[in-house]
Amino acid sequence: TGNPPHVGSSAQQIIMKIIAEDVKPVTEFRKSVPANVAAAVSKALEKLPADRFDSAKAFAEALTNPAFTTASAAAAAPAALRRSRTTVSLLAAACLVLAAAALWGWLRPTPTPPETSEHIVLGTLTTPGILAVGAAIAPDGSAIVYGDTVGGVRRLWIKERGAVQARPLAPLPRGGIYPGPSFSPDGQWITYTDGRLEKVARQGGSPVQISDSAAAYGAAWLDDGTIVFIGSGGNSLLTVASGGGQTRRILKVSDVILGAQFIKVAAVPGRAAVFLTVAQNTPKIFTLELATDSVHALNTDAGVAWVMHGRLLYVTHAGQLLSVAFDARHLTTHGTPTSIIQGIRTAQGLGDATLGRDGTLLYFAGQAVAREGAAGIVSVTRNGRATPLDTAWKAAVPSNSAVALSPDGSRLALSVVDSVTGNSNLFVVRLASGIATRLTFSGTVNVRPWWSTDGSTLLYVSNAGGPYGLWTKRADGSGQATAVTLPDTRPVWEGVWSRDGKWLAYRTDNASKGNGDILAVKTSGDSTPVPLAATNAQEVGPMISPDGRWVAYASDTSGQFEIYVRPFPNVSGGMWQVSTDGGSEVVWSHSGKELFYRNAAGDLVAVAVSETPTFTPGKHTTLFAAGQYASDIISHYYAVTPDDEHFIFMRPVAGAPGAGGSLVLMRNWMHGSRKP
Repeated sequence: TGNPPHVGSSAQQIIMKIIAEDVKPVTEFRKSVPANVAAAVSKALEKLPADRFDSAKAFAEALTNPAFTTASAAAAAPAALRRSRTTVSLLAAACLVLAAAALWGWLRPTPTPPETSEHIVLGTLTTPGILAVGAAIAPDGSAIVYGDTVGGVRRLWIKERGAVQARPLAPLPRGGIYPGPSFSPDGQWITYTDGRLEKVARQGGSPVQISDSAAAYGAAWLDDGTIVFIGSGGNSLLTVASGGGQTRRILKVSDVILGAQFIKVAAVPGRAAVFLTVAQNTPKIFTLELATDSVHALNTDAGVAWVMHGRLLYVTHAGQLLSVAFDARHLTTHGTPTSIIQGIRTAQGLGDATLGRDGTLLYFAGQAVAREGAAGIVSVTRNGRATPLDTAWKAAVPSNSAVALSPDGSRLALSVVDSVTGNSNLFVVRLASGIATRLTFSGTVNVRPWWSTDGSTLLYVSNAGGPYGLWTKRADGSGQATAVTLPDTRPVWEGVWSRDGKWLAYRTDNASKGNGDILAVKTSGDSTPVPLAATNAQEVGPMISPDGRWVAYASDTSGQFEIYVRPFPNVSGGMWQVSTDGGSEVVWSHSGKELFYRNAAGDLVAVAVSETPTFTPGKHTTLFAAGQYASDIISHYYAVTPDDEHFIFMRPVAGAPGAGGSLVLMRNWMHGSRKP
């Protein structure tokens, strides 16, 4: 109840109450206390030892026995040992000594646990942003769980307090760079994402699948057992019971910010509500109340947030931990924020920190770095053997982009993120030497490159002109960037040329009305757009076949992304579903005899295709697990070499520049001078 058994204006008054008065039932202070618990507490506070429990075991049994009542408590004491109220007064003198000792226990200041701050090591844990979306602390601060790669194998690990070493908890076969673990309210289970939503017992054992919906960046386990998690591609928010069952979509990111992405979800303790981290370039915090599906902006200068002792704690884009009063009922803040800690590493504005419900804080002390960390270029064979193409060149790549290999296979175009500003710019890397040339110098977003057939020019998406649209720039860096004029007023997020250069297929913003449509225009002459896929579903990632007869793309019209093919440009001639287990990032082979795509599990799949007498998808062959490589479900983050025998991927590099920092664990800091 938070109250002593007796209160008074002086020590003498309290002593007299101890001698003469019964302890009030706890239900007078907390009506929700179960009857058996109230009866057990009353018996434990009896004045005579003989009237109390004879052992801790008996006390514990009473606390967990719904049938235990005040009457049974009285009956439990032997009749010869029951005393009338007059007995209490006869023993007043003896009680006085005991009361004085008890009084000191109630009135003395509560000892404050010492604040501790220590530098710790957790495996190879260095990836920027990993603490915000790849680690969690047990509710009582007794353990840390996180994703890490050790010996080339990625797993979920747990470090228990007092244990010298962390131990592996669950495999992450699909890569699981940011598994977003979350403890159950009782601390005995951990949920995480690895292409699916799964949970594993804290003590170990086989993982249990909760939902087969592909998820990224993890989940929030609410007090009522509901799990809220981010759907595939970061475009939707889903919910499911912790025991499994029907998965339900409750929110689209376009309902919050057009063209953004969900990158973190966290529980609001005691409420059916969550904090949402939504990002375009820099992250922002929103609240979502599940009962009403209402979303409210909470803070535009933060990427992660928690609630402790009626205060909202959050890390700013500049790396400050601040505290401000928080109204949990209305999910709003008020008053002036107080600075708690400075110098927390941020990754593209996302504070690299995580907080347990007991106040245990784990963070990287450092400066701003690129959120995605550095990645290197690798060549992967059809059987999955990866070879770095250039070990010296590495860069931070955005999560919402693509790579493109020049027609002769000698140069790779890709987008690189600035570690401080979060802006992305286009680069061309010569694979033989690792020499990189920067192409773009305007706009904050420059992504999704595509080569012209002769390898002289790049087509890409940029916001250099304000709204997102298509631009071109010479691949050698000469000349000025030029905006592509399209007969469409909607933002454009992707574009590809046909091999003969006569057509330009483009895709409108999938976060705006219509959920993204795919259209095509001729590059000369009649510029009337031809709809290729324009429905209320999301249609993304258009790819025109080498012979110009077909267009492949991904659509979620069935509820999840699958790969479809239609005749080009006359799409009314038919429609074929190619994938059978989810599909994205579709790419044609140079021969036109195969299609490649990633399935829902993150595996790279090859599909043999025939064009006679009409398009016919053939045998599906799973080539290898590709979850460890950078991906973009609505575009394509890999390229096929001209001989169709190798694939070019971007792979995160451990210990990359900017990935360092000092890992700090703080306990009991909220009880000391830093208490907000």
